[in-house]
Amino acid sequence: MKKTFELIAPCHFGMEAVLKREITDLGYDITLVEDGRVTFIGDEETICRANIFLRTAERVLLKVGSFHAESFEELFQNTRSIPWEEYIPQDGKFWVAKASSIKSKLFSPSDIQSIMKKAMVERLKNRYGVTWFPENGASYPLRVFLYKDMVTVGIDTSGESLHKRGYRTLTSKAPITETLAAALILLTPWNRDRILVDPFCGSGTFPIEAAMMAANMAPGMNRSFLAEEWRNVIKRKCWYEAMDEAGDLVEEDVQVDIQGYDVDGDIVKAARSNAQSAGVDHMIHFQQRPVSALSHPKKYGFIISNPPYGERIEEKENLPALYKEIGERFAALDAWSMYLITSYEDAQKYTRWDIAAEICSIIDDYVDFKTRTGETDPYKELLLARTCANSFRIGEKKCYVLSGDNLFVLPTLRNAMQTIIRDKTHLTERCEAVLADLSGPLATPLEPTEEELNPPPPPKKEYRL
Repeated sequence: MKKTFELIAPCHFGMEAVLKREITDLGYDITLVEDGRVTFIGDEETICRANIFLRTAERVLLKVGSFHAESFEELFQNTRSIPWEEYIPQDGKFWVAKASSIKSKLFSPSDIQSIMKKAMVERLKNRYGVTWFPENGASYPLRVFLYKDMVTVGIDTSGESLHKRGYRTLTSKAPITETLAAALILLTPWNRDRILVDPFCGSGTFPIEAAMMAANMAPGMNRSFLAEEWRNVIKRKCWYEAMDEAGDLVEEDVQVDIQGYDVDGDIVKAARSNAQSAGVDHMIHFQQRPVSALSHPKKYGFIISNPPYGERIEEKENLPALYKEIGERFAALDAWSMYLITSYEDAQKYTRWDIAAEICSIIDDYVDFKTRTGETDPYKELLLARTCANSFRIGEKKCYVLSGDNLFVLPTLRNAMQTIIRDKTHLTERCEAVLADLSGPLATPLEPTEEELNPPPPPKKEYRL
């Protein structure tokens, strides 16, 4: 019978749900989801597969214990009680590589590291009957988390962080990590049948990660892992079998439309080189091109990007014009979706997402008002349901709202605001402000079709306040 372990996969904060889905898709049971990490159950094969296949995990830790400690004496005694001899051989190199403490009485990382190392030495001295350890064998670095005086101890099986796939040898300024890029792509509805464009591709991380997903290429295929040397814990054949599995799943002939642009020609060359190292250069079209030249004749594409935000490349005073240009080019695309990661606080203003958010807020208020004033069927006038700003895609000729299992086609955003204005409610001024901001081609109203004017009413049970 195979021995099972508790494994911990740390990730970027906010990406726990994405990582949880990845682990579940690999076939493993989740036991705990916390801020920045997911715990699951597996055996030695799981350690290999998790390191090779997980796109959004930062590393994979083998959990060896957890306990309560409010003093250094408790920390020492509880650490010494862990059966270290089951994991670390006599010649193993072991140390506490990192200790973090949040809301705990023990807060000094260096003291925590020193005391735990001493406790491990004491335990292993007694078990192996020696007074000195050469530590010239395989490495077993520990990572320790303290939260509200609960200590969680894990041995790092990955070595270098899993964001280091092995393909990015050349980088641009302030590159996004591979694990975060993969998580952001997985948060969107993009799939390999849809177009993907990154107009600020830098070293090519977004296009490369997307291409690897499209080709079903495991992110850890081109690198090594620390636990490959743990012959006492993991059989060598487990690594061979996991790598063979990853190789068998690759679809090199998949057809995709993935593009990466950057205004810097040298950066574009670096992106091409990185894509070649990853084995996906034939799947991505890289080009030196400014965002002002962003265009595509096809519909339903995706922009996924990490544009400049003031701390890199561009100065803050140049950002309004840049983000306005992003918004204008996005508006010119037909039925596209855009996902940006940025710390620039006015990004929504210049990409016009604030208009979509305001429209959704107005619709929320309108539906609520009509319901409270006795309108039992708020859909009668506009088919406006509670939804989120992403349901409104600025730049499309029509606006789509998902309600239950039905997709209703609405008139243009302008027509929707005009309809609410005609009802002469307290929302009139807000609607007029939105109309004033919808300039250019977006302000041209379309004549709604008969189907749009007289759609079938949705089931009332779908409506939720």
